[in-house]
Amino acid sequence: MYPHYPHYWRRGPSRLLWFIVGAGAATWWHKHHEMHKHEWTWGHCRRAAIQNPPPNTPPSTDGSDANTSDSSFSLKNLPRSINNIPPAGWSWAERQEAEKYKEQQDHLADLRKQATDAMSDMTEATLESILSGAEALRAKLIASRELRKKQEEQLKREIAEQEKNPPRLI
Repeated sequence: MYPHYPHYWRRGPSRLLWFIVGAGAATWWHKHHEMHKHEWTWGHCRRAAIQNPPPNTPPSTDGSDANTSDSSFSLKNLPRSINNIPPAGWSWAERQEAEKYKEQQDHLADLRKQATDAMSDMTEATLESILSGAEALRAKLIASRELRKKQEEQLKREIAEQEKNPPRLI
């Protein structure tokens, strides 16, 4: 596999062939597992056909409406029949998924609440520690100022005393 080998390009298209075989196998595997997740069906989901109920009024026999001569379908009854279609029933698996989703949402809501409470407690504790640290630093600063003032006064006294009583150099 050394790129400067003299017969580098004479290996043939085996890399491309194995890449295509691997991509095909990965695609098949992914679709196969996707099929297992969706109750052994390939493709898009399909809704079961709903039978339209027969119209409440019997078809007219006078032949005034050409659309209803041989069938129970009528353009006049179309809006009523569309509005009377019952919603598709949920299967057991879909209900289980909905319940599982609801439980997960409740669990996540509890976790969010716990995390929010923990964060607010931690924030409050952090702010209290920062404030106590600031108060301690302020007290330390005041103490150091007082100490410095005392030292300056003592230094001034010593200088004044030395001026009054200069040392004798005999």
